[in-house]
Amino acid sequence: MMILPLIVTLTLLLCTDSLYITDIDEQHRLFGEFKTRFGKSYTPAEEAVKLSTFLENLKLADARNQAEKMVGGSAIHGITQFSDLTSTEFRETYLKLKKPDGITHRKAPKAVSQQANVQALVDWTGSIHTFYPPSHNCND
Repeated sequence: MMILPLIVTLTLLLCTDSLYITDIDEQHRLFGEFKTRFGKSYTPAEEAVKLSTFLENLKLADARNQAEKMVGGSAIHGITQFSDLTSTEFRETYLKLKKPDGITHRKAPKAVSQQANVQALVDWTGSIHTFYPPSHNCND
């Protein structure tokens, strides 16, 4: 039952208002729960780096929660599936446009910036609409 320890941990964290823990054994335990919950696994070389990033993100979440409290907000920052990523890793993994294979780069057409250019591009002679100036006399 991995759910119960996670619930206990989250309850303790909510009561203490802090996600970051200074006890090294607790840090490793919490990181282990994170990895289990989100199905994360790392090479031995990655493990230390990801643990460090995870702990830095806990500090960041704590700072954001404190700032949110100070302004009377209700947002709660916590542990997510992204807690082992640096902001650069997140941006490069999730915020980049991924073009499908076979798509080549094409420049977008330039925006027309002046009305004269628009008039030169439109053939107004073939219009079926005729403009009639407004009449000031109801009987016209």
